[in-house]
This record gives sequence, C-alpha cells and structure tokens, in this order.
Amino acid sequence: MIDDLYDFRENMIREGIFFCFNGPVSQNILAEIGSALEQRMKLENMNRTTMLRVFSMMMEMAQNIMRYSVEESDSGVSDPPDTRMGSIIIGHEDNAYFVLCGNMVYNTEVQKLKDKLERIRGMDRQQLRRYHKEQIRKRLEKGSQGAGLGFIGMAKKASRPIEFSFRKIDAEKSYFSLKTLIHKEKQEWKT
Repeated sequence: MIDDLYDFRENMIREGIFFCFNGPVSQNILAEIGSALEQRMKLENMNRTTMLRVFSMMMEMAQNIMRYSVEESDSGVSDPPDTRMGSIIIGHEDNAYFVLCGNMVYNTEVQKLKDKLERIRGMDRQQLRRYHKEQIRKRLEKGSQGAGLGFIGMAKKASRPIEFSFRKIDAEKSYFSLKTLIHKEKQEWKT
C-alpha cells in the first residue's frame, strides 16, 4: 500500500479531485467535513454562490449516506446510531465542480432506486419543480425517509442531469455511486 500512495495521489490530481473522504458519516463528522471543505473551497478560489451550491450538494449526499447506506461504521467505538459508511469526493472537470458520493445498498433496493433516478434524470427544470411540489404534498411512502426529495433537490441544483451507477458486490449488496455537476460561476471568491 505504501508504495501505491504516490499513484493514488497522481490519479486524484489527474481526475481533478481536491477533496476526498471515505469512512463513517454522522452529524458530528459531517460538521467537521463541512468545516474542512469550506477551507478547501476558499483555497480553490470559489465564488460564494458556487461554494454554497457545492456545500449544499455535499450535505444532501451525506444525508443520503446516513439514511440509506446499509454499511454500519466499523470504527470500534460507540458511534451515534445514524453513523453509516460512505465516500464523498469533490473536484472539478471542464468548467464545473463535481460532487460524487457512494455507499452500499441492498440489492433488493437497486431497481427501485434506478427507477426513481431514471425518472428524475428525464425531467427538465420545470418538471422537476412540479414533481418536487407534488412529492412534498403526497404522503410519504411507508418506510420511506423522504420520498426521494433529496434526489429531486440535487437534480434541481445540478447543472446537468445526475449520473449514477450500481456495482453488484455480492448476493446481498451493491455499491451505489451518484454524481452531480455544478457549473463554475464567473466571479471568483475573494478571501
């Protein structure tokens, strides 16, 4: 592993990654991640509007990890009950910032998630706004923790349709990855 660290670093640079977290995600850890990310975004010279949009997207993705990841923390300490394992990656490509998250889900949930995300991907901004309002008004599905409102919110904030993938890990679980892009604003953040 130690001999591969340089290659790992170079790959992150090549992919435009400037922030990467992998591990337990909880409210307490999220506050620390938020603080570190804010400092890093200032170093990236992001303007305030873009910074808020990237930060908001990261928070929404982290909330999804805490709600839906089936992989519990293995830290060995007594983590809060909402602590789940996941990955959060932020970087830039072309003229946009990307926010990418990933976590384990049960295979039994994959098709339901795919259907929900494909439906959202096929909507324009106006349709997303209507669908969001409609979902808020509807009674939440039994067992749902948000009726997909987080996915709809992310799609509304993203500059392009959300991207996602599922990689089957074993008979029970798949790794779910979700990516959004946020176009860079012209006026940059001044510190």
